[in-house]
Amino acid sequence: RTQSNIFVCLDDLICKKHPNRHFDNLFNFSELSCPITRLYSSQGRRELGAERDFRMLIIQFLEDLSDREMERYMLENNAAKWFCQFELTQKTPDHNFFGDFGKRLGTQELMDIFTRLREGLKQAGLIREVFTFVDASHLVSKLSTWSDRDKAIEKGLEIFNNETASKVALRQASSVRS
Repeated sequence: RTQSNIFVCLDDLICKKHPNRHFDNLFNFSELSCPITRLYSSQGRRELGAERDFRMLIIQFLEDLSDREMERYMLENNAAKWFCQFELTQKTPDHNFFGDFGKRLGTQELMDIFTRLREGLKQAGLIREVFTFVDASHLVSKLSTWSDRDKAIEKGLEIFNNETASKVALRQASSVRS
């Protein structure tokens, strides 16, 4: 099987209405990625650049990918390569990069970045935060399963299952309240 060489531009492979193109136009990613630049030093492994790293972080979050899944996604998905500013045949990072990057960034910085991103999406009218739900219903904890089973046996219940567990747990819960 022979392959022919053709010249292809990655931009031409991505549909003009692709969601990554829309997302790319929503934000100034260079500005949003500024806090990440503190992670970079002249020592250690050569980095891809704060904006590119930030874009990959967003893709990983939006697609809900593990580090290993993200490695494969970046290898195989041209729209992700385009969004993250890779060339078509350019090498993409392995799974170690994503794990290391997240650790170096830290939980607080990640939270701050995605808070700014969420605020931008709200301002663009793409997401709304309208409802807050509070569920105060009583739940039977797995922590009490063994003691509930013992109480059920003491009360003469032959089978301890969801139906009998709720009977024991309700009695226990009502005795706690009084």
